[in-house]
Amino acid sequence: MRASDVGRLVALAAIWSASFAFIRVLAPPLGPVWTATLRVLVAGIALVGWLAATGYDGDVRRHWRAYLLVGLVNSAAPFLLFSWAALTLPASYLVILNAASPMFTAIVAAAWLGERLSGAKLAGLAVGAAGVALVSRAGPIEPTAAVAGAIAASLAAALCYALAGVWLKRHGAELKPKAIAGWSQLGAGAVLLPVAAATPLPGPVSASVVANLLALALLCSGVAYLLYYRLIRDVGPTRAMTVTFLMPALGMLWGALFLGETVNPTMLAGAALVVGGQRRCLGRRALRLDSARAADGGSGPGAGADDRRLPGGARPFIVRGRRGRLWAERGRDQASRGVPDVPRSWRCRLSRARRGRGSAAHRADARRPSQSHGADRAALPRAGGHGRAG
Repeated sequence: MRASDVGRLVALAAIWSASFAFIRVLAPPLGPVWTATLRVLVAGIALVGWLAATGYDGDVRRHWRAYLLVGLVNSAAPFLLFSWAALTLPASYLVILNAASPMFTAIVAAAWLGERLSGAKLAGLAVGAAGVALVSRAGPIEPTAAVAGAIAASLAAALCYALAGVWLKRHGAELKPKAIAGWSQLGAGAVLLPVAAATPLPGPVSASVVANLLALALLCSGVAYLLYYRLIRDVGPTRAMTVTFLMPALGMLWGALFLGETVNPTMLAGAALVVGGQRRCLGRRALRLDSARAADGGSGPGAGADDRRLPGGARPFIVRGRRGRLWAERGRDQASRGVPDVPRSWRCRLSRARRGRGSAAHRADARRPSQSHGADRAALPRAGGHGRAG
């Protein structure tokens, strides 16, 4: 990664780890429901206003259901769960338990996307689970039923992040990252607002509470999401997920400095196990693939969709087979079979799995040299939705 990418990664880790300290301060006077509602509502209004001021088109009419779903799973539910858990657990506990998200992602991806759970991933899950158990049972607070419930809520919030991430990986190719950041949170706020209106505000609400709320909403849910989706575009989603490696240490630091929380060696050991489990679940191969995809024009939901185009203005998208990949054009006419004067660098290498592996026609085509770019384009299948051809 470039120095600028590393700087964004560290800044994002510092901001997101500080969010748990803000939640810990806000949950008692505002209550869990109002803390989560005001966070997403203020952040959503600010981001959508900024998108409108810059003329950014999020194609809301077409994708509003997707934005609403992402907002519910990726913002409303986890923020509400963490706010409720903050009534019982210290901020340092919350940030360590949040680090279980990549491990849940490995499980959800295996169940939903059919990704293989390798031995390294299974070992990572076991190590991470051991770290969570160590923190849960041997930290500076007594393991009561309330503590167990708060830990379960925190892990459920981490599971929500995993579900949202896998859903975006499968269905989010058409969504624009900045639009996800703004409209999903605004939608989450709209859903939570009626619930909050029926919930009494514990109080009191002081100037300090308002300042912490603005920092949580504008910094941790506004600026942070823009940094995160910029990282996804520049270095890929797996490398962007490594921000969680830094968050436990920084979160414990903020808790100790600003909230006077106790950090003991057992918590440090548990956090190290959780981070080690994360690393095994992500895997070196995924990191290498991310580097290749980022160099090839970005990856992740909507990443690079506004930046890289074929001649004629059509947008490229990737279909990956087991032995190759296909670049196809998707312009205004989805049935278009090519763009005039496609340069040689954009010519397609068709996967045998996509064209009929081992067929006689395929072997004959492979032996016959191409005569023109038009012949190559004629072989392209029609472009379909969500990065699939057929």
